[in-house]
Amino acid sequence: MLLTNLYTLEGTTPAAAPASSMLMPLILIGAMILMFYFTSRSQKKQAKREEEMRNSIGIGDEITTIGGIIGRVVNKREDTIVIETSSDRTKIKLELRSVRSVDKKANEKNEQRPVTFKVKK
Repeated sequence: MLLTNLYTLEGTTPAAAPASSMLMPLILIGAMILMFYFTSRSQKKQAKREEEMRNSIGIGDEITTIGGIIGRVVNKREDTIVIETSSDRTKIKLELRSVRSVDKKANEKNEQRPVTFKVKK
């Protein structure tokens, strides 16, 4: 009787107090589920972009590997590529998944033109 009088003085009932305490953990669990969903979604988009980039590699493209090696693609197969890394034509065979980025496509024109001077006679 004393407890019911105490709750009625505060304006709440004994049944309302436990319901509000159960709401907070459900909100936290829901927020965690949403966070994991959006994280996995962004990772899937990133993986799809990387796969498209690797599939678009062609002969003559300049690439950078995960290890930092820069070279030009001279041969491509399903899951391997061969690149030339220097002017003395050193060739390295790599797995396609080791490519970090495509720096320059083979069909792109060089944006920087060499400077030429005309001499008047």
